[in-house]
Amino acid sequence: SFLVRMAMGGNKKVGSIIDGNSKLRSVYDIDEEEYAEENFKSILENDGIPKLKMMDNAFGGGSRSNSNESENEDSSEDNESDNNEVIRTINDNYEKIGEFLAKKVITEMMGRSGRVVIEEWFTIDTSLFRYALDVESKLVSAYGGSAQTTPRSFSEPMLRSAGHEFESVEGRLVKYKMTQKDDDDGFKMSWEIKQATKGPFNQSDFILSKDYKKVDELN
Repeated sequence: SFLVRMAMGGNKKVGSIIDGNSKLRSVYDIDEEEYAEENFKSILENDGIPKLKMMDNAFGGGSRSNSNESENEDSSEDNESDNNEVIRTINDNYEKIGEFLAKKVITEMMGRSGRVVIEEWFTIDTSLFRYALDVESKLVSAYGGSAQTTPRSFSEPMLRSAGHEFESVEGRLVKYKMTQKDDDDGFKMSWEIKQATKGPFNQSDFILSKDYKKVDELN
């Protein structure tokens, strides 16, 4: 369950829009064609934590959350006792991942819960990532929150929490694959940035369909 919470990007049918002009945060469900809104003032009064919950992100959804932090700490303790042996391989050559040149890192952890293999690709071409993160941070700080996007690495926090020393790789994560094997079954997860380009701002990209129904909160 710890690995699922670490790796899952959440429910892809749900998203959010933060509007710095109207000072509104909207969450929406594509399948249900519903959306809900809250203003920055109400979030500020809630210590910067959005009240509208969604499965947009397993890493905080762009706000502070004490309950999430506690859950991750407890999970890290479980992970520390489970992952006793580690094999980590860093490839010297670069691979083409989408539009990025990336270096591949393979981390294999073996313990009581089975064998976990995490493959990660890092790029040092991070100018667009920094731009997007700066924009997000400014918007989230407007309602008192702290932006928490996808971690720079999945393997490194797990190794660190388990007390392992390891060599880090600089750059930004553009692709990962995670595979877990145990005695009964296992699971596989993958994520990849296919393309990242800077283009002109289009307001229509951030307007929800008029067919969507406004609700108090999403299910």
